[in-house]
Amino acid sequence: MLFEMGRGRAAAFEEIGISKREDLDACDVQSVAANLRAIGAKISPAQIEQMRFHAQSYREGRAILFGSPLAIGDDFIALDLEYDLFKPRIWLIGLYVVEGEQCEHSAMWADDASVERSNLERLAGLLAEHPELPVVTWGGHSADLPQLRAACIRLGVERLLDGLADRHVDVFAYARKNLRLPIPELGLGEVAAFFGVAKNSSICDGREAHGLYVRYLSRYSPRVRRIIRDELTAYNRDDLDALAETVRVVQRLPVEAAQPIA
Repeated sequence: MLFEMGRGRAAAFEEIGISKREDLDACDVQSVAANLRAIGAKISPAQIEQMRFHAQSYREGRAILFGSPLAIGDDFIALDLEYDLFKPRIWLIGLYVVEGEQCEHSAMWADDASVERSNLERLAGLLAEHPELPVVTWGGHSADLPQLRAACIRLGVERLLDGLADRHVDVFAYARKNLRLPIPELGLGEVAAFFGVAKNSSICDGREAHGLYVRYLSRYSPRVRRIIRDELTAYNRDDLDALAETVRVVQRLPVEAAQPIA
């Protein structure tokens, strides 16, 4: 139930006498790390400290923020892509321009390469209109940004989104190092649900969304395709809602004190 514990790590902890979450509460992270190294398990004191905070989160039933605060501010751009892994195409770019309580939504759908290129140019234009705003994603280091880079190369606009990486904040990467909740994973849907963000779309996850997109590509009538497109756009907007509200909530959390780690 602890994030990034896994069976192998759990066995190593059990071997040195830590068999349940409560055992982490009073442990000294330096001693635990040394004992783990002695049996060949390489887990850093910082990782053990994260597990201690996760155990505390379960015990107290609340979010625990540690390390550095999430300093994004009230104004930012939330970005979420939907793309086809098998036939390269970003078929939907979802965007929120958040300025305080105001939120402007953009949904850019692409059925072919020419529209996809136009959507990338439109995205670049929106980013240029708000050069001071950070661009936030959930898992963008491994998903959204590589997809955008690949699409720009594929469509012959290699330099179109230069500078995006410099203003990008991957909130999942931040949460992985600094946030624990009384849930086992840090998926955006699960985190947002814990913070009370309501889900409107009936689509459960990315796998179901991709299956629906495959149906969209089939020989359905224009009316059915329009319905599917609307459902997928609503699913993407759910993720933008979840991302934007998670950013707001996490920025308000107090930072917990940690044990000194050499």
